[in-house]
Amino acid sequence: MNRSRLWMFCAAAAVAWGCHQQEPSQPRQTPPEAPAASPGQGGSGSTPSQTIQAPARVSWKVVSSDPKTVTLLAQVHQLTPLAVPLNVSIETPPGVRLISGPSTWTVPPTDKPCIHETRLTFAIDTPPTGDLLLVADARGTGFGIHATNAYRFGRPEPTPALPKPTGPEVKLGPRKFGPAVPSDEGSNTPRSPH
Repeated sequence: MNRSRLWMFCAAAAVAWGCHQQEPSQPRQTPPEAPAASPGQGGSGSTPSQTIQAPARVSWKVVSSDPKTVTLLAQVHQLTPLAVPLNVSIETPPGVRLISGPSTWTVPPTDKPCIHETRLTFAIDTPPTGDLLLVADARGTGFGIHATNAYRFGRPEPTPALPKPTGPEVKLGPRKFGPAVPSDEGSNTPRSPH
């Protein structure tokens, strides 16, 4: 290749490189963080995974607690703009009575993320064996929202049942590891969500 052709080739390559430069990337906007679990409430307490962001969440925050009464903030986290109101309600277990605050209320639509708090006080007549539930629901054209959270009155969260090892004996050389846990990966039966 002579020098003039080499020079023309390099010039064409430089022009092509300049035309294919990427535009500078835009800064990423981080969605609001999910609320942290309060002591005594349900939830796994684990870090949320990278999944689709829910438009709303509910949580409990303890203000004060003694053997006869508990005062909580019912928090409704609107994590995205919502064009519909959220209908909020509480469900009390046997032995627990609401003595201050509403049992149902409405959180208005919003054009930006925000948190609404409602102070509630409950009398504890007998040690509760059930959960105090905070529920928020909304419906719009073609969608719906349902969020719930349980306050457990200091009881530990239930542990999910472990699968039973009912499969064939697992052996590796001379070592025996006991029966296998059957997998339903290959079956046509849909798996239940966890």
